[in-house]
Amino acid sequence: MADHSSSVSGLIALTNISAERVRIGQRLRLAGARTIDEHRRVIGGRHSSETAQLVAAALSGPGRTGTAVREAAAGRAAALAGVRENRASDVPSELVSFVDKIARHAYTVTDSDLETLRNAGYSDDQLFEVVIAVAIGAALGRLDIGLNALREVRS
Repeated sequence: MADHSSSVSGLIALTNISAERVRIGQRLRLAGARTIDEHRRVIGGRHSSETAQLVAAALSGPGRTGTAVREAAAGRAAALAGVRENRASDVPSELVSFVDKIARHAYTVTDSDLETLRNAGYSDDQLFEVVIAVAIGAALGRLDIGLNALREVRS
């Protein structure tokens, strides 16, 4: 089994975005936010195919963490960013605060948080996959906010 503990900490740091940016984005967001599934279909730009493949592989591909848990973690992260997501409540109860922390204030996650989840039975591989899923969900949620703000400015 690969040791991802430093990778988990590094990814948590990379997924952080200031609360103020999120609040500004939420104020600018139009009412028609998309769900994660809709994002999979409409991701645009020159890397749309690669992005869709990345999302599908990370959330639905083989892994140590079940697909439902990864998709729920991504959905919850997107919901925290302001995207409507029906699956946001499907995150296992022991992961909820971890997912919320990564999605909102990744810099506040501590070794103690990781150790608590390890003691609850999660491996480093599973925690790594949850962090990736949350990062994707948060990124798609924030992308939606940004694209909606851009549409609003253009109209």
